[in-house]
Amino acid sequence: ENIKLNDTEVWEFYNTTVDAHPIHLHLVKFQAISRQKFTGTQDDATGILSNIRLIGQPQVFNVDQDGWKDTYVMLPGEVTRVIAKFDLPGRYEWHCHILSHEDHDMMRPFEVSEPAARLAQQNGALQKVVLKDNLNVYPNPFALNTTINFEVSTQSKVSIKIFNIEGREIYTVFEGEKGPGIYNLSFKGNRLAAGVYICRMQVNNQVLQRKLIIQR
Repeated sequence: ENIKLNDTEVWEFYNTTVDAHPIHLHLVKFQAISRQKFTGTQDDATGILSNIRLIGQPQVFNVDQDGWKDTYVMLPGEVTRVIAKFDLPGRYEWHCHILSHEDHDMMRPFEVSEPAARLAQQNGALQKVVLKDNLNVYPNPFALNTTINFEVSTQSKVSIKIFNIEGREIYTVFEGEKGPGIYNLSFKGNRLAAGVYICRMQVNNQVLQRKLIIQR
């Protein structure tokens, strides 16, 4: 896997085995989004899946499973979706934490790089914005309308967008300049189908995200 430095990605883990696999990503913190049953056709030689069909609605995690992680159990017959920001350049591994699986090469490398990484690091001191981890959405879950609350500490370029669980951008809530302060933005989800979404806020070079759950 080749990942651009500072990109935020949604990964899907399709477990076609009969085992539950605790998957660990080196030097990356991520949030679990959902899990969902699926069927598909797997090539015996390559393991590649085709004709994937998702079954039922995505299952949202309980409150005790919310928060940052570096390892999560992927259940058999399910696709587990996680979201992560890759902000450390280098070559790392992701793998199963069951020792016998790891010993038999159930692992893959991923590389985080950016041709202008050194320049970005030099500019970081000038552009860095201290964000309090207070991007909130209330009420959440919600049926039609909710409020997005956030804070910035200095004059900044702010982007707030909504993504579906496949990582596709579907709506821009706000994009522009904001001065220091606390803000509340109304978001109408009446045009979106019930399900799980991601609210992603980018302030200069830093990113925060929260799960949105629309229930009807």
